[in-house]
Amino acid sequence: MRKLKHPMHVSCLKSHVVLLALVLGLNFAGHSQNERVRIKNSEKTIEVSISGRPVLTYNKVPTEEAPNHEPHFKRSGYIHPLYSPSGKVVTGDFPEDHKHQHALFFAWTKTKFENRKPEFWNQKLEAGKISFVGVVEGSVVSAKGKGGFAVEHLWEDLTASDGPVPVLKETWKVTVFDVGRDRHVFEIESVQEVIGEKPLTIEKYHYGGMAFRGPDSWFVDDKKAPPPSVILTSDGLARIEGNHTRPSWVAMSGPVEGGNAGVAVLSDRRNFRFPQWVRLHPTKPYFVYSPMVEEAFQIRAGEPYVSRFRYVVYDGETDSQMMEREGSKMIDEFWEGHDLANSRWKFTHLATGKVSTVEFSDTKIEVQPDLLDYGLPFTNGAKFERLDGTIYDVSSVIVKTRGGKVESIDKLISLQHYEHGGRLYLQTTADDDFLMEPLVVE
Repeated sequence: MRKLKHPMHVSCLKSHVVLLALVLGLNFAGHSQNERVRIKNSEKTIEVSISGRPVLTYNKVPTEEAPNHEPHFKRSGYIHPLYSPSGKVVTGDFPEDHKHQHALFFAWTKTKFENRKPEFWNQKLEAGKISFVGVVEGSVVSAKGKGGFAVEHLWEDLTASDGPVPVLKETWKVTVFDVGRDRHVFEIESVQEVIGEKPLTIEKYHYGGMAFRGPDSWFVDDKKAPPPSVILTSDGLARIEGNHTRPSWVAMSGPVEGGNAGVAVLSDRRNFRFPQWVRLHPTKPYFVYSPMVEEAFQIRAGEPYVSRFRYVVYDGETDSQMMEREGSKMIDEFWEGHDLANSRWKFTHLATGKVSTVEFSDTKIEVQPDLLDYGLPFTNGAKFERLDGTIYDVSSVIVKTRGGKVESIDKLISLQHYEHGGRLYLQTTADDDFLMEPLVVE
């Protein structure tokens, strides 16, 4: 007997179709297996390289640049420098215009905790602090194909009268892939958990979250001059019209010594409120994924806030097609291990309380009683039986059912999924939700 691991909420199409996403499994076929991802864990930093080429540096302590600035701007627990494949630095730290922006970092802005208002973004306020705590034991792995490490951060509220108060424990899992010499690709998974029983409220605000700051060469302190850096989103929008839109990826490129280089940040479809809003600064080389632009939310005890981002670092201009290919890989990789063949689920419609059992085998889907609206994922290889007895073996479909059997099959249009509070959500364009609970399978 086995149990599927994740309960799911499923948002459903109002057009009364069953949305079944049969998505390909994890595929690293394009990753070179001849080069070694090396993780060097030292007292002050964690350095990552691929066959001797620098990729990134994670800072356990404030950098050597920190003493040149006011003490409150010191910080640990972020990535700088970040390198292009040719070795050009594409991040900035302690920029004169915004000294609190530290290359590749995570910080919430307006928050509320125990009736106080800590602030983790604007360090000048001295209202919050984020620090490196330690490396997760056994997490440092150097290998062919991919390598990585995991670290822990402590978020502290500095507004309490009796001293700093711990608010969040955050874990970063950083995975670096060897994909060849034309780009560097890595991922960061951030898991934030409140310390204690009180929630942290992330207030509605126009910026704050997982952020990126480019190098000084991408900025000129003249509002009338065009910015040296170029921003492009997955929707084809630039920095002005793209601000506070909800793209699946954002890329920024600009001049470096000997040419151009850039960084793209792809938001994982499991992320809370995917696609998240983005703050794209009109002149400065920074942007940030901000899920609270239009509505506040809370991180509660027992419900960790999980977010994942993929980074693509490259020389030259932004290649939109390359970003779309990376986005497709993320979808494929996500569904690895989510094989629902030979499984049974209980579906509860949250609005009405109506319950149905859905059973999946290698050859068919059975729904008792039939539900008209819901969606769920499959990995490659499942087969479905139509009403006329025809067996379909497909990779990505929309399936309409009648009487618990497949009536028609069309191409998959869209599927979005995110994770929050320890549950996995699937979201289409409708507002109706189903809670999916796995049942024991013999």
